[in-house]
Amino acid sequence: YWDLLHSAYATICPTESSFGDFIPAKLFEYLAAGPTVITNCNLNRAGIKEIEGKIVKYRDIKDIKDILSSDLSSYHNIVRQMMKKHTHINRYSELFR
Repeated sequence: YWDLLHSAYATICPTESSFGDFIPAKLFEYLAAGPTVITNCNLNRAGIKEIEGKIVKYRDIKDIKDILSSDLSSYHNIVRQMMKKHTHINRYSELFR
């Protein structure tokens, strides 16, 4: 599974809301695996605002067609190292200081 995710050119991770306010758990898997992540998630609400600009955000379904026809290689593996600090232990220590 991880090899397949890592070898993907891009992953699309929509939220369950058009406002991007329900953060799917798959988002963190995709970020950790390394492919370009295309999402409409509210990164601030997810607690990962530092990856803003390092993933590709879309507004609506029409954006995805244009995004997928562009070169996304500069986004590949960019957040993988950043996600190493988002382990449960690190996140809990940030939340319960």
